[in-house]
Amino acid sequence: MAEAVVVAIAGEIIAKPLPQALEKIGKLWGVKHEIEALRDIVSTLEAVLKYAEKQYYQDDQIHVWLNNMKDALYDAQDVLEEFNLEAMQRELRGHNEVIKEHLSKLVDLDICGCKELDLSKDENGNIISDLHGGLQNLRSLKIYHLPKLESLPQWLLQARNLEHLRILGCSNLRALPEQIEALQSLQWLNIEGCGLLMSLPEGMRGLASLTHLDIGGCKELDLSKDERGNILDFHGGFQSLRSVGIDGLESLPPWLLQLSNLECLSIFHSDNLKALPEQIEALQSLQELQIFNCPSLTSLPEGIRRLTSLNSLRSSTAQN
Repeated sequence: MAEAVVVAIAGEIIAKPLPQALEKIGKLWGVKHEIEALRDIVSTLEAVLKYAEKQYYQDDQIHVWLNNMKDALYDAQDVLEEFNLEAMQRELRGHNEVIKEHLSKLVDLDICGCKELDLSKDENGNIISDLHGGLQNLRSLKIYHLPKLESLPQWLLQARNLEHLRILGCSNLRALPEQIEALQSLQWLNIEGCGLLMSLPEGMRGLASLTHLDIGGCKELDLSKDERGNILDFHGGFQSLRSVGIDGLESLPPWLLQLSNLECLSIFHSDNLKALPEQIEALQSLQELQIFNCPSLTSLPEGIRRLTSLNSLRSSTAQN
């Protein structure tokens, strides 16, 4: 029935409170009073409509008028709903700006032991690819024991000022992204206890600020080969590296012998390491060599004598 529909629409418009977001956007656009006036007009009409409803079948002019009024009230309802939708969207964007503002102040971030946390996705399961520069001041990130972490999230690669990255005990981490070279300020990279990590990406050669690299407890990691099984070659990269600590070796990876500025090399827990190469003499900046718990290593190469900068050599094997 047209008369009942018209009164119902008017009552719905009047009954709806003006949302806070709608009030804000009304002020912003300078139409707050116009929105309220529209509500007031409909409110005034409500009394007339109730009377007209009673006369609907007795007066043809009222019949036509109510039908026209129905269309006008539908339009009024649509206008208010569109304003309300725009207001809510703007309010949401405002919340995102607040979050971004807080993220932009973040300097140190530690994430530990969150078994159900997937750093790559939001609460709706969508991939988080962009935080719109929100991590510009982040300097240190530690990620500990996140079993759902299979790869580094894309948003992390936007932390262009990140200096320290430590990943510990992420048992399902399978790969580091080639785009890791985007972290141009990264100085320390520490990866421990990531049992499914199998190779390092060639993109790491672009980490121009990296000075310390420590990798341990990654049982499937072959430091000599890339993800396709080819010999890993960083093509002269890593020239900023000063300290490297690695374990589980069977031999020194060829790229390590190209680190002409390396000052400290620590090799530990390498049961199957039987020899160091004669080419170790290429490490002419090496000052400190540490070899711990490598029971199969029975001698050192003659090339060590030609390490002219070496001033500390320490070696020990754990006793059973």
